[in-house]
Amino acid sequence: YEKIMEKKMSTPLEVLCQHFPGEFVTYFKYCRSLRFEDRPDYAFLRKLFKDAFFREGHVYDFVFDWTTWGSHQSGPAGAGTAARPIEEQRGGPVEHVEEAGT
Repeated sequence: YEKIMEKKMSTPLEVLCQHFPGEFVTYFKYCRSLRFEDRPDYAFLRKLFKDAFFREGHVYDFVFDWTTWGSHQSGPAGAGTAARPIEEQRGGPVEHVEEAGT
């Protein structure tokens, strides 16, 4: 476990995040710069990822992976499904939710 930790700590953030938007490098550098007693600037962090989200062409449609998991909706998430009633988006009212792995 010690070697795994050393490898993870020695991997440059630019390599770790090479296929992700640059905001991830900014985020990790910011987190690493915080001291234990520092309070994170949550407004800055939300704006950081919100800007990346819209720049990448995503649509904030209130459909999340965990609300569509296991359903067979037509169309990809982020395709403007918020214009439809929530019951229609999910295939009807949710009556029972099973825990993952059951």
